Amino acid sequence: MKLKATVIIFAFVVIAACTFLHLQYGLFTRYNYFTAQWDKRQGKLQLLSYGEELTVAKEQVAVANTMGFRMKTIAGCIISRSNVNGADAYNAVMTKALEKKLGKQWRASFDTSVDSLFRIQSEDRIYQAVMNKTNVRELSHKCDSAKRGSIFVKVVNPTDADPNHPNAWVCHEVNNKFEVIAYYRVNPYTLGVVEIRY
Repeated sequence: MKLKATVIIFAFVVIAACTFLHLQYGLFTRYNYFTAQWDKRQGKLQLLSYGEELTVAKEQVAVANTMGFRMKTIAGCIISRSNVNGADAYNAVMTKALEKKLGKQWRASFDTSVDSLFRIQSEDRIYQAVMNKTNVRELSHKCDSAKRGSIFVKVVNPTDADPNHPNAWVCHEVNNKFEVIAYYRVNPYTLGVVEIRY
């Protein structure tokens, strides 16, 4: 009888420990601390993401590939707590491996490259946002109807972080002469347009 009680208590402790490890660290999920160690030894470096897709997700994948690792989305907005904990433990192991491979500043370099790529690829959206401003549209229509040159938008990618630096110039062209008539700052993420006066 005493042996039976010991077996039951032992079984209960094992089940409780496994449940705790699963809930806290995602022990029985596909991605966890142990699978990260395995993948790292196999040379399969990747970072996991879950939740709402980021605006820059495509750019993150492209930059990660050039830096020698992968970005992988494992779930959308609906994800269990054990999967979140497992993915976080997996990412902690992979982050250390990436620091060892790429240096301590790899994340800053990664984020800068992602942002630059996003800004370059968003030039068309910035152009459309500026052209949709009422005064630019009216000016463009007046120039076209009066045959007095044309209006165009030049999108530039500023290298500084100054929020007052314009990244879109509205130009007027007449007889191959260009004149900047307005400066705009467009947030490439929200496409909010603010006119800047010099």
